[in-house]
Amino acid sequence: MNLVLIDDIGTIWDGRSKALRQAFDAPLADDEFSSYMVKNLGFIAITLYGNSCEIRTRPRLVSPKSLESLCTWLDKRQFARVVTVHFDTDWRYRMHTNGVAALSALHQLLSVEQQLRPGDYLMQPSSIDKLPNVTPQQQALHSLLTNWQQLAQSVHRDGLKNIMKQALQGRYHIVDAATDSDTLTFREIGHGFLSYSDEWVAQACGTAIEEQEDRAYGQWIASVYRDVLRVGEPRICDVDTIMVTKRLGRARVRYKRVVLPARSTGGGMWLLNSSIIDHSIDLRANLLKKCA
Repeated sequence: MNLVLIDDIGTIWDGRSKALRQAFDAPLADDEFSSYMVKNLGFIAITLYGNSCEIRTRPRLVSPKSLESLCTWLDKRQFARVVTVHFDTDWRYRMHTNGVAALSALHQLLSVEQQLRPGDYLMQPSSIDKLPNVTPQQQALHSLLTNWQQLAQSVHRDGLKNIMKQALQGRYHIVDAATDSDTLTFREIGHGFLSYSDEWVAQACGTAIEEQEDRAYGQWIASVYRDVLRVGEPRICDVDTIMVTKRLGRARVRYKRVVLPARSTGGGMWLLNSSIIDHSIDLRANLLKKCA
């Protein structure tokens, strides 16, 4: 029996690796160690039995990079039987005749499990007086909030373009809303977001904002934007979210977000979104205090 582990950034490890165990300070037996990594950190564990293998996952936590590495690993091998085992409240087993069938089942399972991840997306309202006003980026957000009614009518003018591309350091989206505000599409995406891969940014304009590398995150963002459009007022909030992307794997991202709605000359709506990374935000600690 051989054990292979794929971590959350797609690196493939020998399951007996001392370096991996030392990194997580986990002197456990192979089965205990792999189960812990799968259930808590989103690793993929592969156990080889001759001409068969068993693949263990926790679909809610698996990252795109992990799955990509699994696809590459399986593509180079032939198995008579592949057992997929996924964890929700317990381990669930399913038999497949080859790797292709196993991957198809895993993709389907992940697409369902990762649509909603309760607790990953935390947000609380904030206000302009709680928004720092020291750095050029912070000052730009203050300027946008203070002068938005005038600036919103000049989205094609150089002044607003310069604020978005320079002062905001490329951390902005422009999103167009259909008349019913139900369909939201990216018009423009800045290059200042570390979580997005260059490949995704290159093809994202014109697509629905739900269609992100982390679709569950995209769906959540869409619901926030629709609420801003419904109210029709700028919104400032603190965000503590867990995202799953190709570039970062599964990562916690904390930021202050400003969303500014506007009406176009044709009667439709559009949004400008920008954010500042802020590691002092800790809504998970606040949540735990409320539950204590």
